[in-house]
Amino acid sequence: AGLASVSRFVNYNSFSVSSSSFNQGYGGCVVSQNVNAFAGSANLAVGSDHTAHLFHSQRQDLGIPFHSWHTWLPFYGQCLQLDDELAPFNSAEMLTPRGAVSQNSGGTDIVHVLSHGVDSIVDVDTTRDQRLVYWRYNGTVWQGPVPVDSAPTFGHIVVADPNSNKAAIVLHTDREPRLNGVNNIAYYESNTEGSGWISGAELGDVNKNILTNY
Repeated sequence: AGLASVSRFVNYNSFSVSSSSFNQGYGGCVVSQNVNAFAGSANLAVGSDHTAHLFHSQRQDLGIPFHSWHTWLPFYGQCLQLDDELAPFNSAEMLTPRGAVSQNSGGTDIVHVLSHGVDSIVDVDTTRDQRLVYWRYNGTVWQGPVPVDSAPTFGHIVVADPNSNKAAIVLHTDREPRLNGVNNIAYYESNTEGSGWISGAELGDVNKNILTNY
């Protein structure tokens, strides 16, 4: 009932230092689909051509599961946008997307997105997959989702080096053997702008680097 009674939107704007004004005007662009989107978890990355890449979660209407979205927006000018609804993993509701852009691909930007599944908010289905998953836009099509880690995780980020082919996923991961309330911080590194994450060659325990070792 709480979700149905609240309207929450994601807006976008950019600021021009030279003119000391907002490029999209007062209020900016409303990125959310509709009044029932209950959108949130917004974060932003910028491509080599100054295109803004906005990552957020929303639903298309009441009773429809929440998914992660990627929206292309101009850094300057009008509020034109192109939305990508990222395919869910094992029917999970995909919340808290985090994104980054690799800018070192001979003019082709690579877009990275992480998100994790949660128990269904719509129908209280606790069997849905809660693992962290990864998508990659290779300049032509979206690839994924692929599971990053074998256990549920909360707290995650993906970053990309603008000057090389390197990217990294940082996450909380269960301590093994599991100890309630104690998580380690780990990371996966890619030297292929995420291509090895899609294939699995740069994932798995052999590529998992534990930082805290609790």
